Amino acid sequence: MSCEIIIDREKSITTNQECPVFPWVKYDAERFVFDEALINGSYLGLNYSGIGRSETRDGLFYTYGTADKGLYARFKRNHLMSFFLEVGGQLLRDGWHWTDDRVVSTGGRKESVVRLASSLAPVEVVVHTVLDGTSFVERWIDITNMGDQKMPISGLFPWSGIIFKDDRVGITKMEDIEFSLGYFKNANWNMEGEFAWKKLDEGTFKIETDRMVKFGPCCYFLRNDDTGEMAVINFEHTGGIDVEFTNCNNSYFRQRLPFRGNYLHAKIGLAGTAPIRVLDPAQTVSSPRVHLAMMHGDLDGCVNELHRHLRMSVIPPQPEDLQHPLAYNYAGYSHCCQTTREYVLNEIESAAVLGAELFMVDAGWYGPRDKDYSDVFGDWYETPGLENRLGECFDYARSKGMKCGMWVAIEILGSKSEFAAAHKDWFLRDGEREVAMLDISRPEVEEWMLSTISSLIDKYELDCFRIDGGYEFISPLNRANGRYVEDLTWLYCEKLHGIFERVRAKYPHLYLENCWGGGGRTDLGMMRRFHWSQLSDNQNPEQQLLILNGMTLAMPPEQCMIFAAPCVPQQTDADFLLRTGLFSQTCMVGAAPSVAKMNASTLERWRHMADIYKKEIRPILGTCKVYHHTPVQDYRRSGEWVVLEYAGRNADTAVVGFFRLGNSKDGNYHFKSKGLDISRNYQVWFDNERAGTVISGRELCMSGIDVLVSAPMRSELLIIKGI
Repeated sequence: MSCEIIIDREKSITTNQECPVFPWVKYDAERFVFDEALINGSYLGLNYSGIGRSETRDGLFYTYGTADKGLYARFKRNHLMSFFLEVGGQLLRDGWHWTDDRVVSTGGRKESVVRLASSLAPVEVVVHTVLDGTSFVERWIDITNMGDQKMPISGLFPWSGIIFKDDRVGITKMEDIEFSLGYFKNANWNMEGEFAWKKLDEGTFKIETDRMVKFGPCCYFLRNDDTGEMAVINFEHTGGIDVEFTNCNNSYFRQRLPFRGNYLHAKIGLAGTAPIRVLDPAQTVSSPRVHLAMMHGDLDGCVNELHRHLRMSVIPPQPEDLQHPLAYNYAGYSHCCQTTREYVLNEIESAAVLGAELFMVDAGWYGPRDKDYSDVFGDWYETPGLENRLGECFDYARSKGMKCGMWVAIEILGSKSEFAAAHKDWFLRDGEREVAMLDISRPEVEEWMLSTISSLIDKYELDCFRIDGGYEFISPLNRANGRYVEDLTWLYCEKLHGIFERVRAKYPHLYLENCWGGGGRTDLGMMRRFHWSQLSDNQNPEQQLLILNGMTLAMPPEQCMIFAAPCVPQQTDADFLLRTGLFSQTCMVGAAPSVAKMNASTLERWRHMADIYKKEIRPILGTCKVYHHTPVQDYRRSGEWVVLEYAGRNADTAVVGFFRLGNSKDGNYHFKSKGLDISRNYQVWFDNERAGTVISGRELCMSGIDVLVSAPMRSELLIIKGI
């Protein structure tokens, strides 16, 4: 495991060339090496390599430090900047002074802290870079207003750099290197996780949204199609994003050298209406974090290294007494309408019969009887049909061996709620228009939200707290701040994150479940604070499967929650539906109107699914490697297959789901395992046949086996164990 940071200010001893002394930082993250330096007043990102290739001081200087002269006029000057900070319309590119640095080691992690002061504006920047022993580095910057006036931040990209460059010296072919981007092409509700590859033509491809909510991760896979080198970038920001990838060619190289000299530049930043933040004198703000890696490998190799990094350094640990509980959500047949005590008790009986371990009360538990649940957000008192006995219902669920949780759309104000009428000044604003959300940038509102969450957890002795957002996710949020009109999105997200950090600290036993209209806000900013997230409101089994298949390219499966919900209208095989939920943090919804009305044969399959989840999938869910045999899916048509393989980290076990979709013409799928050991033998259980056989790892991985699924919208499940 390579995890090293070196800060160097010594003169070069490599050659006799005159090379000035400048501060230089070298980062080693496994085989990912990159260098940064302060040269001529600019803080530059240099030498990104996925094969551990280091540079020398004079090599860095004569390639990048003289980039405006002769042969070295290869890179645009702005493309060398390690971050972009714009204050009051002034881009702080030059004029930086290195004032301090240190390297801090804590529990196997190393962090460099570089302090820079600007001569162009009263600004100090502290550059933080953390290595955790994986191939990833984690980067953010602190910005401090050193002046005596309010300071507007009009633009911020916490990280930028030249990812790939053409170094094919001596190769006479004139073609450009081709670069490709793997990204989540949809940011829309019910279309989460649609992953696609795109060739990056010459010029800039820009992904920008000022939405407060994105229905898809801010995760990007960049590939050098000439060398196979890949970079992974994951942006930890819940608000609007501005992400740019530029395939840049230089006319000098086109005319004079036997290779084109093109390179790929990336920059990751915040979108919004400037200023995106206004700092008071002496105030410091931390940027959202960027997670970056480079490596040689296929897509799943990069995905699993990303998962390893997230598990090690980002996602919160679950309560140790029961990790990855099998959940039941009561919303299936209530449709989230105002509910009754009788209905809740009925759902508890169903959950217990199915083997659930966590019973979740969703929308409909609060507010007046005669209003829609969405109209009374903020009225967090029991609806009359519960007879003020919801606490007794939870006690009954606990008597059945289940933990208990509750849904609260804590950020939203219902238009007809008593609370909204009493707190008109607590609304967020879009100009003069009220936005139906709480303005938690105000200290008194922030403290009310934290107090309300705590009181509900305490009153009902909750084991899980589930949040949800709402319909106001497009509007810009702003308010006057001195002589500026400040975009509030960044500040809002910062406050929201802070509230749930405080909740986690106060209630370490608590599961935190994320949701925004289904799969909104699955960025790392939220998922650093929550144990799992609902992936979508789209509960069509086939489409949920496509969503899970895509989302696990960016999120570890234990943070993904799929509803196994037979009450949806699509007709499908019961095993297909239930197995879709198996490959995630599983939650059952609406198994039947009541225990008495459960179909006996289907009940047996529910129990079988619960048994497989608890015995075979849960033990590996939080550590498994995920292999996507069918990673790219078109959401606009019924596909052919989705095949997911979850393999134990030691290659001692695997669970593989084969899902034949509606457009499949062939029932045979030829499967080659990606996660097993060719030197071992395995017992392979075919769940449809309820029979197993012994197959060598060599055959499973090298020559492969045929798996038969007899008809569309049916499935097969293989449980593989080393012997």
